[in-house]
Amino acid sequence: MRERIIGINKNSKAIEYIEDYLIDNEKAYKKDDDDNQVYFVLSDTDLWFEELISEVIVLYFKFNEISKLLIPNGNCPYAYCAYIGSVLSIDASIEREEVKNNIPSDTFVSIDGIYNFCLKDIRESWESLALLCDKLVSQCKCDKDLYSLTSFMLGVENEVSSTLTVDKQEEITLKKDGEILKLPNFFEDPEMDAITTILANSPTEILIVKKEAFSPEFMNLMHKIGV
Repeated sequence: MRERIIGINKNSKAIEYIEDYLIDNEKAYKKDDDDNQVYFVLSDTDLWFEELISEVIVLYFKFNEISKLLIPNGNCPYAYCAYIGSVLSIDASIEREEVKNNIPSDTFVSIDGIYNFCLKDIRESWESLALLCDKLVSQCKCDKDLYSLTSFMLGVENEVSSTLTVDKQEEITLKKDGEILKLPNFFEDPEMDAITTILANSPTEILIVKKEAFSPEFMNLMHKIGV
């Protein structure tokens, strides 16, 4: 069984996402670090290795590229989280496949290295997308305009029907057509992360199991996007 190593910048929020993925899927791993990177040493990498790396890049690196322009001061109300999520949904499935095709077969794979040196076209397309979306949102004069723009963005990708179920026991859980979605740590606020993730998956139907468990602001936004 071939050993492979994933490396990622020590300051990346995706580290927790990677570790949770490995634990949830019962993948054996060792974790190490140095001054710059965290390393995940893996022994069983069949089928899912490229999937995990592509997911990290299309979630976290795309979010970072978009948010640099759209939320430069970090201030992001719930309605804007929904807009960011709708932007993340654009071309995501195509981008995941492109990332997979650019992952080398080397023993050591640096996620930052792949992004910086192997994905020039994707980087440039995200920079252009951020510029366009910033220009579009600057024309919104009220929340109603922003919701209309968010719905338009979702329509770009919304070709296949899907149902996303939202529940909250101790933590918020999301399921798309019955399959659990991991909740990325974008904002360090579970409801904001959930809003962004829900819209990034561009579902045609959203079901909220326990509405009273969520804040009024969260439920107000869900109502305005059609729940």
